[in-house]
Amino acid sequence: MNIIINISKSLLLISVTMIFISSSCNKDSTRPCSSYTPYSFKITSEWLLQQELYHIGDTLILTSTFPKILTDYSTLNLHQVDYSNAVSIASGAIFYSLDSVQHQYIGGVSKFNLFSIYGSILPSTVTPQEHTDLIFQEQANNFFLKIGIIAKEKGIFALYISNGGSEGIIGKNCTNAAFDMTVTNSDKHVGLFQFAMQQTPDVEQQRKIYCFRVQ
Repeated sequence: MNIIINISKSLLLISVTMIFISSSCNKDSTRPCSSYTPYSFKITSEWLLQQELYHIGDTLILTSTFPKILTDYSTLNLHQVDYSNAVSIASGAIFYSLDSVQHQYIGGVSKFNLFSIYGSILPSTVTPQEHTDLIFQEQANNFFLKIGIIAKEKGIFALYISNGGSEGIIGKNCTNAAFDMTVTNSDKHVGLFQFAMQQTPDVEQQRKIYCFRVQ
């Protein structure tokens, strides 16, 4: 199905626009590797409160935190990397309203009020009706993201948190990284997606999806 293919491609790609090749590296910047990504890290996020039904005006919270000392999974030789003082670490949120009659997905950013508690939310420059960019906040020992969304309209929704990335560590060349995201909610209410779209999310979608109904 095209919906499965299209969403999975979006989730596998870094959905933010700040990963680019700098011309030089100095104490206030970095130059990423142009031909490959030297580091690959695994991180998680969770939606709270974990429930299937919400009402207009209810707030959902997305939270994600991970330490500055991370395990690099880019090779079989796993090792620890201190990723302190990194250029913006960013991920993305993908919002879909699910049409259970036509079995279509529609960009759903406008159906919520978004606000930041820790970190930043930026509108996507590519598909602002579907995506927002999420920037982690660096703290003393970890990186932290906490955002809220307030439901404005009724409907069935599927939200995804995409993989992320960073240009690298300030003052060091070729330290750019990819961040593989998994949403850890024990119940992601995938049955709502199956009901609305008449299909089952693929494996990659199921790692990053969270579905709910607003009435």
